[in-house]
Amino acid sequence: MSLLQGDGEHLAVLWRDDNSHLRTPEFLAGEGGGAHANALEPGLYFEPLRLPEEQALLDRALAEAGAAPGGPAQPVLVGRRLSDGRGVGLVRFDPAREETDGRGWVDLLWIDADSRRRGYGTQLLGQAVAYYRHRSRSALRTAGPAELPFFRRRGFVPAGEPDILEKNIGYDPEFLSETAHTL
Repeated sequence: MSLLQGDGEHLAVLWRDDNSHLRTPEFLAGEGGGAHANALEPGLYFEPLRLPEEQALLDRALAEAGAAPGGPAQPVLVGRRLSDGRGVGLVRFDPAREETDGRGWVDLLWIDADSRRRGYGTQLLGQAVAYYRHRSRSALRTAGPAELPFFRRRGFVPAGEPDILEKNIGYDPEFLSETAHTL
């Protein structure tokens, strides 16, 4: 949820990305259990991985992806079910690669086996896009053959390097300027 304020000539963002209303008892009471027509289940909220208490969740995701546990500290965002707060998936960003080539990098996107095929991966990928757009990145990359079909179905294309896919996530300045004038 966001709050915008306009005076006829200017538009200001007072606050954005507030999802605190999603954790209220009133909202949780109305939470449905089935998939929607758009194939996305409701009921996820996102927050940073809590270390050290959730290290086992990260290690499990890394093991299932064929990666070694531990490694350098990297930003990790967890998708949690509203109903019980359980982490059902995570996305890990790779700031070292970002600094090297100026693109956003997702080096791990994982969904718990019991929670797959519910749209959670797409929602986590959307969080990665938001994260990197905020950092002024216009492209998002990923590597690894195990994850490639998922990303290809979401518009990622080969980036000219083996097992590397990329998606343009930049804003169209022309669209934004036209939209700004109509607001």
